Amino acid sequence: MIRDDPVSVAARRGIPPSLCSLLSCCLRFGLASLWLDPVPLMERELVARRMWVTEQTFRNLRAFSRVAPGLPAVTLAVMIGRRLGNWPGGLAAFVGMMGAPVAAAVLLGALFFLGYSFGGVGSAMGKAALSGVAAASAGIAFAGGAGGLFRLSKRPGVFLVTLFMVAALLLWHWPLALTILAALPLALLAGRRPRSGEGGHG
Repeated sequence: MIRDDPVSVAARRGIPPSLCSLLSCCLRFGLASLWLDPVPLMERELVARRMWVTEQTFRNLRAFSRVAPGLPAVTLAVMIGRRLGNWPGGLAAFVGMMGAPVAAAVLLGALFFLGYSFGGVGSAMGKAALSGVAAASAGIAFAGGAGGLFRLSKRPGVFLVTLFMVAALLLWHWPLALTILAALPLALLAGRRPRSGEGGHG
């Protein structure tokens, strides 16, 4: 005889998950996000196994997380945590999702600092890492702009914003933060919808 999963039984009885359970789940999701997309894992765990949310609710929240600011997986987890445990649940989901990535970033940053502080091979590796970060930043900016070109191909302003970001990062060597701040108002102007009567034939 196959016994029901205690987690699934609790879900069917309408028992809300504890903050510890929600935190432990999101910690695993955050750890998995270091090498794969955690959203399918979240769907299997939260919908199929634990039954904390329905499949339709999960898909609705997932669709919203794709257009909301921030990382989609983190936004999705926070919205589910907020739904299950109010604001404490949303906070637990956020801490869980960001725990492993933040720890990995701190560890890599510490190793990078130690390697860059000392001379010799460590210093050369640090300089190479800085060059890689700059190249990656330029690639991210270009990919984002290229995606905007496909979605808004009828607006030439988007193409100009993309060229500006590529030139600022690759040719003028601007910092990424300064490039984004300078491109933001240009992007808003490029994506502005014309008012009624604009662009008409009179």
